Amino acid sequence: MQATRIELIIMAVLFLAITLASIPILLHRRNDAFVIIFFLYGLFFLMGIRCLRGIWKPVSWNLAIVMFCLAGAEAYFAGFAAEGTGKPRIRYSDPSYFQSDDALGYHPRKDVRVNAHKTFHGKDIYDVHYTINPQGFRQGKSIEGEAPPSVLFFGGSFTFGEGLEDDQTIAWQFQESTGDTIQGINLGFHGYGPHQMLKILEDHREKDVVSGTKPILAIYLCIDDHLRRIAGKAYWDSYGPCYVLQEDGDTKYKGPFNTKVTANVLRVFSRSQLYREIESRFRKNNDDQAELLAGIVNTSREILRERYDIDLIVLVHGRGKNTNSLKLIRDQLESHDFKIMDFSALLPEFNPQDPEWYIAGDEHPSAISNQRLAQALAEQLKLAAPLDP
Repeated sequence: MQATRIELIIMAVLFLAITLASIPILLHRRNDAFVIIFFLYGLFFLMGIRCLRGIWKPVSWNLAIVMFCLAGAEAYFAGFAAEGTGKPRIRYSDPSYFQSDDALGYHPRKDVRVNAHKTFHGKDIYDVHYTINPQGFRQGKSIEGEAPPSVLFFGGSFTFGEGLEDDQTIAWQFQESTGDTIQGINLGFHGYGPHQMLKILEDHREKDVVSGTKPILAIYLCIDDHLRRIAGKAYWDSYGPCYVLQEDGDTKYKGPFNTKVTANVLRVFSRSQLYREIESRFRKNNDDQAELLAGIVNTSREILRERYDIDLIVLVHGRGKNTNSLKLIRDQLESHDFKIMDFSALLPEFNPQDPEWYIAGDEHPSAISNQRLAQALAEQLKLAAPLDP
């Protein structure tokens, strides 16, 4: 009996040690963290069978089986299985590149140049650098002279230019399409949605980077995934700004989607590839989310009109799928009399099956895609530089 009690104490100490050892693994964004944790807990339960009695013995055995199954599933979706499965990995040269923000949820570290290296089963997808200016936005191309005209670009990673160098972003390419007569200002960031656009404007965060220019237009690049982002269902944005739709159609800021504690718990779980796979399969968009999105964008437009006397155009970027979600968005935006420009209409030659339009092994637009879109956008807005004779 004494020996059994000692064994139980040892097992309790091991359980506590495993739990404590798991915390730094999770906090350091290890993609294989949950594989390790599930395996260790399974091993723990198996070891516990020897010193458990009665009903606890089969309970321990079954828990061990469950843990080993979860470890296998996690390993599969994390990319430890055969080539062609799993998720790519992105490594940043600066671990503090993403920083917590009480208003936006997160933002980039200011005044820094970061290397982003994305791989899949050891093969490079992209290896690029992101330059963040002192105001906390992606570095653009400056124009000499006093108060040059500018166009503000809002959105998520498509706007930011994920997987691309600074001079390959839509804002930079748009500026070059105008012959460097209009400055393109990039206000997008990885994973952002229209709720971050509105919060940036409400908190006047764009003012420093816009200062010294004369805004003439704003463009919000919209994708279907923004529907779940504004609803707080994006696993990376659990602490982002939450807006609710009022009866009069206006939107009101209610604070973050979750408390810091809840957001941190969700952020930890989001590092599980198994969790993310299950979450994606139950993801749904609805009319209420589309109505909220339109309300958020409409409130943003009102601020831009009042502050800069400019309009906000919505550029819908799709790749031939999720047409129901995009239709919901368009219908709601049209009810607010928005000018909507469609990616596929601007570029009729677009073929979603043609890999040159997207970064190989990634769903983000390629440099060629941004270049063509920027030129077509500038021409449609009658801002393109005249062609050389």
